[in-house]
Amino acid sequence: MQFNCFCFQGVSLTTAPTATVDIFGHSSLTQVTWNHPRSNRLLIEGGFTGLYQGQNPSRPEGVSTTDIAVQDSGLNLSYNARAFSAGNQFFFGGAGLAGDTLAYVRDVNFSQANGRMSVSYVTGSHSFKTGVYIQKGWQGAFYKFNDPPLRYGFVNQVPRTVTQWADPVSYRSNLVANIGLYAQDQWTVKRVTLNYGVRYDSLLAENPPHSTPAGLFVGARDFDGVKNVPNFKDITPRLGVAWDVLGDGKTAVKAQLGKFINAETTAIAVLNHPSYAINTNVTRPWNDANGNYVPDCNLQSPDPNGECGAQDGVLGSLATVNSWADDAKEGFGNRGYNWQASVSFQHELTDELAVTTGYYRTWQGNFRTTDNRAVGPADYDPYCITTPQNAGLPGGGGVQTCGLFDINPVARRLVDNLITQTSNFGDRSTVYNGFDVALSARFGGGGFVQGGVSSGQTVDDNCVVIDSPQQLYCKTTVPWVQQTQVKANGSYPLPYGIMASAVFQNLPGPTYGANGIFFAGQGLPRAFSGGLAFVPMVEPNTLREDRFTQVDLRLSKLFRSGNGRFRVDFDLFNVFNSRAILGVNSTYGVVFGPNSAPGAGWRRPSSVLGGRMFRFGGQIDF
Repeated sequence: MQFNCFCFQGVSLTTAPTATVDIFGHSSLTQVTWNHPRSNRLLIEGGFTGLYQGQNPSRPEGVSTTDIAVQDSGLNLSYNARAFSAGNQFFFGGAGLAGDTLAYVRDVNFSQANGRMSVSYVTGSHSFKTGVYIQKGWQGAFYKFNDPPLRYGFVNQVPRTVTQWADPVSYRSNLVANIGLYAQDQWTVKRVTLNYGVRYDSLLAENPPHSTPAGLFVGARDFDGVKNVPNFKDITPRLGVAWDVLGDGKTAVKAQLGKFINAETTAIAVLNHPSYAINTNVTRPWNDANGNYVPDCNLQSPDPNGECGAQDGVLGSLATVNSWADDAKEGFGNRGYNWQASVSFQHELTDELAVTTGYYRTWQGNFRTTDNRAVGPADYDPYCITTPQNAGLPGGGGVQTCGLFDINPVARRLVDNLITQTSNFGDRSTVYNGFDVALSARFGGGGFVQGGVSSGQTVDDNCVVIDSPQQLYCKTTVPWVQQTQVKANGSYPLPYGIMASAVFQNLPGPTYGANGIFFAGQGLPRAFSGGLAFVPMVEPNTLREDRFTQVDLRLSKLFRSGNGRFRVDFDLFNVFNSRAILGVNSTYGVVFGPNSAPGAGWRRPSSVLGGRMFRFGGQIDF
């Protein structure tokens, strides 16, 4: 059992402590395992796990139920109380709670139970195993906002808007069954060992019928159940082979190929919950004529009255949401997956020196995409931009870039989203190819060193035309140079029982972009439909900081006394005090438009490697 508190969750330079939340978590884990050797060849194993996780966020000390959240966009500051963020973002998919979307919650839980059973039968040449895994889960939340459920919007301390919430909101989703059946065998024939197996997976989740009580601004709500969200079935094969080339155990070739499905539980069910379609908040103008910082109007009425204007929507009504096609949530073989393949070679050069090299490939499939069925490529207008003069940009800047598109203002207001398989529109691919070479050696009187180099290339081709025409930089490559790492570590015994060890790393510097803000585009006979556009002015993964090297050292001394021992460690991290850049600001700023200051903070480091550091430590065993 475990209890903890994520206190002042979400506090930052722009969020005061009063606008945060204290998340009190409590969980309990119970596990039972059973093993029974039926004979010297037959083994039966089983196990059960039960996990309960709950969270009860509450207001920080000093914040009362009647305090109202304030967000001042002019000061870029939130204070006074916690508030929901805009939109319907109050679901978390079982992975925890997102601080930026949480109000004050009365009850949140996500729990599961699972069991497994397997039978192994081992002979001289075979090692066969078959088994089953079954999991069930429960997830839900009941969200209660402040009383009253409001947020005031200020601009430089001047009241401008009032936001009202459909308080309370709640949901329940169940993982009906996550079942895995598998059979595998290891078969040795002379110098060749085969590993092969197959697995069947079935995943079923649902949203049970659910009710939410009435609140200050909305009445009680009843939601029908939703089944088969998702209902996936898959069969995945795996194959491996190891070959002792010379029969002396010094040279081996290994290869493997396997398909692996993406992990899923209740995330799709949550996104298909009927309460997700509720318009959870509305905003209305507020003219604080008497300066008392209280909206003197009837907030129960959606129409203009007193100091308040009309609501920008109907609170608690069905909002525009994403629909899910059957191929994105049901069917055989429709679940996201990846294939992994590798070939490796291992050879013992001498009794003290060995080398290993390998090639690796991974590719993915069954991508999902969101298709706005209300618009198409004809609803987008092309435009170009010209990059500003800057020596850090390709060609020194001043380069015209086209292949950009902006949706027209009328179509921008049309939304009819369908989440479906990307393959309905064309081929999308993400492929990784990589290799590594490693050496390990023993020398002297107990010295040891190992190290090597690894590199890879990842190509993501997303040039599928769905709503807009093919966009610029839809195919990106993370090049070999960006994924090349050189690492080594070793140890050597010194006199007086001292052990010296070191770690060497040579790593690539971070990549960065140049994302400009434009208020107008060349060739576009109108303003941007969204008022402005964020445009990548350079191809992704083409600009990067320098590579950097880090060296760490350790000296250890072991003392023995009777049956106990005591080890003293002295560590020196970042020996050469490198101040390598680990993160870079990619925002170029406003290039064309009001208050433009292009490049003011571009390439400013956001994080650097920590400076040289000493550490003393020890360990006692008794």
